[in-house]
Amino acid sequence: MKESPILFNTDMVRAILDGRKTQTRRIVKWFGADGLNLNASSLSVSNVAPDKWALMSMGASCWEERAHANCPYGVPGDLLWVREAWAPGYQDGGRGTIFRADGSFYLGARKHERGPYFHAKEVGSWIRWRPSIHMPRWASRIMLEITDVRVQRLHEVTDEDAKAEGVEPLQLSSEDIANIQISDENAQIKELARLLGPGQFSYKAEFRMLWDSIYAKRGHGWDVNDWVWAYTFKRI
Repeated sequence: MKESPILFNTDMVRAILDGRKTQTRRIVKWFGADGLNLNASSLSVSNVAPDKWALMSMGASCWEERAHANCPYGVPGDLLWVREAWAPGYQDGGRGTIFRADGSFYLGARKHERGPYFHAKEVGSWIRWRPSIHMPRWASRIMLEITDVRVQRLHEVTDEDAKAEGVEPLQLSSEDIANIQISDENAQIKELARLLGPGQFSYKAEFRMLWDSIYAKRGHGWDVNDWVWAYTFKRI
C-alpha cells in the first residue's frame, strides 16, 4: 500500500466533505504511443498488471499491445492524501491550519512553518491563501482510499459517473432558456440548455462544462475525447 498526493480545487474539496464526490478523472499519459492515432475506434485497453494498463490494437489475427501507462495515483487499496487551499492559522493561542473550502481550523503545525498566521475568525476577509500545490503532507486533513481504477474514453462518462464526480445539475426553465442572451458569458450553458430543453440539464452536461473549464485551455477539452483514468474512492 502506498500514499500519493492529489490536488482538488475548493469546490471539489467541498463535494468530498459533503460525501457527493467519490470519483475523479485524470488524463492518461501513454508511453510508446509515438505515431499512434489515440483516437482510432479500433483501439481498446487492457489491465495487464495491477499498476499497468496497455493500449491494444487489432493486428492480423489477434490483439497486440501498442502502448502502456502506469497508474499515476495507485491501485485499489492505495491511499490518496488531498492537497487543498490552506493558510497557517491560530485560535485560542494554538497554531494550526485553516482550510479555504469550509473555513475549518485544525490544531497542529510544524515549528518551522513561517507565518503570517491568521486567526480562524478572519476566514473570508483578507487571508493570504496558499495554493493547494504547496500543501505539505502534515497539513493535509483528508485521506482517500482507492476502491477502483478504470481506463476509458472521456465520452463514456455516464450521468451516474458525473454525479459521483461531485457536480450539481443545473436545471433551466423554459423562461430561463428564452431569456438567455447572446451576450451571456458561458456559451456552453446556452448551447447545452437549448439542446436538452427545460428541466433536463444533466449531471453529465454540468461535468462537461467543469472539464472544459479545467482542461480546454490545455488542449484537452471535452471534444478531444481523451483517454482518462477513472478513480473511485472512499473517504477514510
